[in-house]
Amino acid sequence: MISAERGCREPITLVESGPVGGCIGAASFGSALGIDNLVAFDMGGTTSKCAMIERGRYAVESIYYIGGPDAGFPIRGNVIDILEVGVGGGSIAWLDDLQRLNVGPKSAGSMPGPACYDRGGAEPAVTDAHLALGRLDPAHFLGGEMNLVPNKARAVLTSRIAKPLGYTGDDAVTRAAKGVLTIANLTMSSIIKKISIARGYDPRDFALFCYGGGGPLHGTELARALKIPRVIVPPEPGNFSAMGMLLADPRLDTARTFVARLDAETMPRALAIYAELEAEGGAALRREFGDGKITFEREAEIRYKGQQHSLKIALPPAADAASLRAVFDREYERRYGHANAAADAQLVVLHSLATLHMVRPELARLADRDRHAADKTGAVARKRPIFFLEEDRFLDAAILDRYALPVAFTGRGPALIEEYGSSTLIGPRDAFAIGKLKEIDIDCSQ
Repeated sequence: MISAERGCREPITLVESGPVGGCIGAASFGSALGIDNLVAFDMGGTTSKCAMIERGRYAVESIYYIGGPDAGFPIRGNVIDILEVGVGGGSIAWLDDLQRLNVGPKSAGSMPGPACYDRGGAEPAVTDAHLALGRLDPAHFLGGEMNLVPNKARAVLTSRIAKPLGYTGDDAVTRAAKGVLTIANLTMSSIIKKISIARGYDPRDFALFCYGGGGPLHGTELARALKIPRVIVPPEPGNFSAMGMLLADPRLDTARTFVARLDAETMPRALAIYAELEAEGGAALRREFGDGKITFEREAEIRYKGQQHSLKIALPPAADAASLRAVFDREYERRYGHANAAADAQLVVLHSLATLHMVRPELARLADRDRHAADKTGAVARKRPIFFLEEDRFLDAAILDRYALPVAFTGRGPALIEEYGSSTLIGPRDAFAIGKLKEIDIDCSQ
């Protein structure tokens, strides 16, 4: 997760570079689609991660907890504000001493992987539950490059979950698999609540942007649980974090401690410090990357006098003390439910964000999948029974090839849209359309 490379003038440090790429890509896609507020949700093989994108911006924190915010190891360094939980496609389902069903954080990984990989895995994973419920096609996994073994998945779900819980009969495996996915969804929705509701955001005001190999399989169920009305699935979601890295501009954040009362007398001193930070950051970017357009953003950590913790606030244009104080009070009230207009506010740390804008790949070209569909004549659907948690039963679902769906194609659930690295579940009350960037735009509001 952290690496240093020899031969460089300074160590190269990487922290969660994959998830960061996904957040940058989500913000870029949202901007191109005219969607300012997104919950970026990434589900891979071992963990699920999420970040808030508000008004096209993602928050950057100065401390990160490797292993999660509750028990992780803290490190200092600017990193996009991402929360994670130990649930992914390879996460193992298990019963504790009280016979309670748990999912994760232990993962089967890719070797041996879930039992259905037939590589020696002996414990049930989330992927096994999806296969048992018809959500994965054993003959078309990874575009047919890998065959899954349903009997292996059913066997471990029976021996490790169904029998110990006393499930018998023809639906024993279905009940066990349903429990695994229900617990997985509850765990993943809790981390979305933690980064949204717990911080004063209403998830209903956001769209859920799902990527990673597993994200699109869970997106609509998470959205309905959280009353999120819209789900966006980008092209090639399994590779989306790598795509996001191509859209990242060089950025340098500089900061200086400045503890002073927030008032009209203090602001000229603060603005002078911002000017120094911008000169420093701009010069450093030009040394590393050459000439180019550089833009600057200003943020300030502010607190009420006597408090230990502060809030990071983006300075409004032509900021003066009164306007900055008003923004701080509004943000404080949104986050904590109240504000104290009578208390003195203090500046604590001044931040300058310098970004050098480079030539980026065109999103429409990155999303070009026509080469995959050269021999397709249209979106011809197959049918397969799939278990839907909200309906609590199997339904005949249309199985669609994503690469055969043209822009402006529309449809309704129940359906499953398959592609090389992922599958997108469309609930029976959901409608979807293929957007201009070949994203799947799902309406979960009905």
